[in-house]
Amino acid sequence: MLRRKGFVYLLSLSALLAAWWGFTAIIPPLFLPSPALTAQTGARMVVDGELPNTIFVSMSRILTGWSLGGIVGAVLGIVLGRVRIARAIFLPVVEYLRFVPPVTLVSLFVIWFGVGETSKVVLIVWTVVFIVLVNTTAGAASVRDGTIRAARCLGATHAQVIMRVIIPETVPYIVTGFQIALGNAFMAIVAAEMLAAQSGVGYMIWNAQVYAQVDRMFVGFVTLSLMGFLTDRFVYGLSRRLLGHYRIVG
Repeated sequence: MLRRKGFVYLLSLSALLAAWWGFTAIIPPLFLPSPALTAQTGARMVVDGELPNTIFVSMSRILTGWSLGGIVGAVLGIVLGRVRIARAIFLPVVEYLRFVPPVTLVSLFVIWFGVGETSKVVLIVWTVVFIVLVNTTAGAASVRDGTIRAARCLGATHAQVIMRVIIPETVPYIVTGFQIALGNAFMAIVAAEMLAAQSGVGYMIWNAQVYAQVDRMFVGFVTLSLMGFLTDRFVYGLSRRLLGHYRIVG
């Protein structure tokens, strides 16, 4: 099964590269650099250390904000999912705030938290927390009352019900929320780095666009795709290894 999935990934990537190469036959390099030119530019950026440092900066921001936002969202989601009065009071507020696009908050967070790392991390936390919160709330609210009553009849305390019934039943929803939020975290950090940063992959793409360095822009696009894909697969594999008995799918 794993070998078949790897073959499908390789086949899809090959088709994408072939299509890219085909379009470069009719589109000038000024507008669409070839895969070979993009690879050469990327190799130079790796050798001089620019690309590794850029990746490190962006990944540090993403993973920090994603982890913090996910933890906060999961904890609040369990509370809202199991405490009906809290869900009735706060869920409408959550539903209202989660539709505020993170990109519109970049300037505000820079004013509030400065131009340093804090504003970028807070933006990702904002992006992630609502996604994980909504998924976790749905999972915690779906735990059957009969299961909880059965645990209590067997002598489980309130804390044991939470740790051994509610959280295990909610884990698949939490993991799904984390995975969905990861993609949104990448989009948020690129927007933040384009508008209010002097480093990172988003800034690299923006700077290349200013100087019409299309090959460097494509290096940024490919880098973001690989960063997102590899991080998602790592998170999925880790969740399957550690939490596979909780019906993790993906």
